[in-house]
Amino acid sequence: MKISHRLLQRQIRKYLNQEKATDPEWEDFLAAVNQSYIHFEEDRALVERAMKISSDELWEKNQQMLLESERQKILITTLKQAIEQISPDMTIQQDVDLLRIADILNEEIRKRREAEDELHLAHKAVETSLMARQSFLMNISHEIRTPLHAIMGMTNLLNQTGASETQQEYLRVITHSADGLLVIINDLLDLGRIESGKFSLDFVSQNLDELFDNIRKSMWLKASEKSIDFRVVMDNHISPWLVCDPTRLQQVLLNLVSNAIKFTNRGTVELSAKLEHDADTEQIIRFEVMDTGIGIEAEKLERIFDQFQQAEAGTARKYGGTGLGLSISQSLVNMMGSRIEVYSRPGEGSRFRFSLKMSKGEKVPVQREAPFTPDGFNGLRVLIAEDNEINRYLTQSLLSGWGCTVSVVPDGRACVEYLKNEQTDIVLMDIQMPEMDGVTATECIRNELKLDVPIVALTANSLDEEVGRCLEAGMNSCLIKPFRPAELYQVITTVCPQVEAEPDSEMADGFDLSRLYELYNHNQQRVEETTRVFLKQLKGEIVQLRSQAGSADISGVLRLLHKMKSNLELFGMKELLAICISLEKELPQTSSIVASVRIAGFASSAEKMAERLSQMAFPTAQTPS
Repeated sequence: MKISHRLLQRQIRKYLNQEKATDPEWEDFLAAVNQSYIHFEEDRALVERAMKISSDELWEKNQQMLLESERQKILITTLKQAIEQISPDMTIQQDVDLLRIADILNEEIRKRREAEDELHLAHKAVETSLMARQSFLMNISHEIRTPLHAIMGMTNLLNQTGASETQQEYLRVITHSADGLLVIINDLLDLGRIESGKFSLDFVSQNLDELFDNIRKSMWLKASEKSIDFRVVMDNHISPWLVCDPTRLQQVLLNLVSNAIKFTNRGTVELSAKLEHDADTEQIIRFEVMDTGIGIEAEKLERIFDQFQQAEAGTARKYGGTGLGLSISQSLVNMMGSRIEVYSRPGEGSRFRFSLKMSKGEKVPVQREAPFTPDGFNGLRVLIAEDNEINRYLTQSLLSGWGCTVSVVPDGRACVEYLKNEQTDIVLMDIQMPEMDGVTATECIRNELKLDVPIVALTANSLDEEVGRCLEAGMNSCLIKPFRPAELYQVITTVCPQVEAEPDSEMADGFDLSRLYELYNHNQQRVEETTRVFLKQLKGEIVQLRSQAGSADISGVLRLLHKMKSNLELFGMKELLAICISLEKELPQTSSIVASVRIAGFASSAEKMAERLSQMAFPTAQTPS
């Protein structure tokens, strides 16, 4: 038998002789012991290997626990710091555990949710308030615009009835006051749109030179009345075409320039645009309005941008205004990505500026408005649905003067009944009427009567929602009260393209307004204003000519004729201009009797021409039958 285990071999050598070791009787016993030793060694090796593995795993687990402990410490520290930031007044013990922190966080979350619920309720209350405010603005717009439309329209008609010079001055004051009231209403509506979040900008490619020219033409008369030097300066390096909202940018600049002129009694008002940065696709332009006016104290500069606020309590009484213009302008500039800054000192004037980043645009063909020439409509049948008697009379007077056949009804229900039996070429539909409003009447005309007659809304509510409601009901267009005669004329020709106007050759004889329209960039309002000033001045000059002719003041006549030439040329009165030039040359060598006759003849011709021009620009109203 072979003994393989070393310990057994050592024991045999020590305690047994060789004979016993080879004795068959001992062989099985020794073999079993040998096997036991081997198994013991194997088991011990297994145990040692298992112990080593367990020890490694224990060490690894211990390391993991140490790392987890460190992470928990960091987590607890972070949570403590977060809680202390959220609630600085909350005291946290150093030995606080995660469960305690969880309780603290749950309590904080509960408080936050309660605060969110309160904010949600407050937000709903604000929304309700804004809706009520919008409703109020809509109603106040209607209630003020409706009589304002009558005031402005009747003033226009009254001005065409041969009023005396004093009466015309009174009418100009009324017109100016009505325009000021309309500005206030528009400011309130803009404010409502901005606060409700329903105000948006319309970006297009615009020529800044043209925009600045419009501002110059709009403000020069106001500045000249106060003998203020009004300058418009444009940096030559500015791109010809830039992307912006030209309407709102012009609104902001007009407001700043208008304020500057209002608060400046002498000196200069300057509007400028300067290039601050030029890149491949965009430029940064700094717009600035500077004046030498009364100035503003430093502690009151920020207050001027608040709603209904002005620098001084007595400013509104002395200079007028609501304190909304700068607030709205600041909101508009903020929407454009900038902010209006102001620098001022009392007695030294003010400087308002803001910078806009504007993309370079492409040249857009300029759409020129056609001059307002109210030719006859040759029997166009017009149905007016209007409950306000004055507004009904005003609209009927204008249309009758243009050769229209006019019918009137007092409300929407009567309009629907009329159209069941009669035909018309166009319906001018008021919106707020008793019995049946204009929108409901339009829906009946479209859905029940199945008529496609053009319908134009006459509304005193300029909110976008109201205009959209009219168009959705099936109306073809909207005209916002108060509207000008040219706007009514334009909308009729737009929705009734089949209408053939019948020109009045007499009204177009003897003068040409094309140069005036070109000068004002076809701005109808400015042309009308300048025409009024010219007619007033011309009538005064005619009276003066007759007086000087009667007193044989030839030198005075010559000075007046020389003064009249530029205006006659501007208004294209070529025949009168030729007579004027001829009189200048011949009167010094003419007898006083002949001179008086020729001057009187020129005055009569000028008077007839003034009457023709007045009829063309401001059609004489006819009393409705």
